[in-house]
Amino acid sequence: MNAEVLTLFSNQSAELLAKLDTALSDSDSKTWRDITHSIKGGARGIGAFQLADMAAEAEAANPAVDSQLAARALHDLKSRTLAVTLFIEAYLDL
Repeated sequence: MNAEVLTLFSNQSAELLAKLDTALSDSDSKTWRDITHSIKGGARGIGAFQLADMAAEAEAANPAVDSQLAARALHDLKSRTLAVTLFIEAYLDL
């Protein structure tokens, strides 16, 4: 069961980050909040608390108001998500 949850998180987080790119480009605040909220919950669910905290901070960013802040938040989320994904792959011996 753990392997399924971790694999699902890895797969979904890549998709969600791609959607955040679009939300940033489109200045879509609602989609941005929804996706960062989803990342936050998923990260907490697998124990990736630093990523969850980062997603909570990103959730407060508004790409329609401050696209540079949102872009920095997205960059940080991508970096931390990569670290979590690499950990998951090592843990699952993929």
